Amino acid sequence: MRHQAIDRAYHWLNALAVVVLMFTGFLPKVGFNFNWIDIHWLSGVFLICLTLFHIYRAIFKLDTRSMNIGLKDFNLDKNNKYNLLQKLVHIWFSVLILLIIISGIMMAFKADVIGVNRNPYILEEQTWGWIYLLHGLVSVMLLAFTMIHIYFNLRKENRAYLRSMLFNKRS
Repeated sequence: MRHQAIDRAYHWLNALAVVVLMFTGFLPKVGFNFNWIDIHWLSGVFLICLTLFHIYRAIFKLDTRSMNIGLKDFNLDKNNKYNLLQKLVHIWFSVLILLIIISGIMMAFKADVIGVNRNPYILEEQTWGWIYLLHGLVSVMLLAFTMIHIYFNLRKENRAYLRSMLFNKRS
């Protein structure tokens, strides 16, 4: 069994949260006007909860050694659960998700969102600019990286990975 049901559910719920965040974040920028801020914020809170769940599960329930990068990853004959590229993809997605969460939480103090007391004066205007720039850049990187992730999993030589994430079948 490549992935447990809980890991597959986490993956697809995470994907759903990221897609909703992308739509609610990018569509207003290209001219689609709708009340997006609450949907975006609540989807972000959902992503935070999923991320905390995954961190807890990775530390206390899973074998974290399967994601460590070591010399064995450079031996192509070795049959590890995850290859070097998959581990690097996981690390890159993790960094991007954590950056988007941190910058999103900070931006919530300047917005009018559910559960956050608005206080745009806690940081200087220039600092807010850097936070918004970081959030925007990471958003574009996540969009591009998500498209690359989908593309490579739809390729014939990688469809086994897609089937394992959809149906838990190896071949």
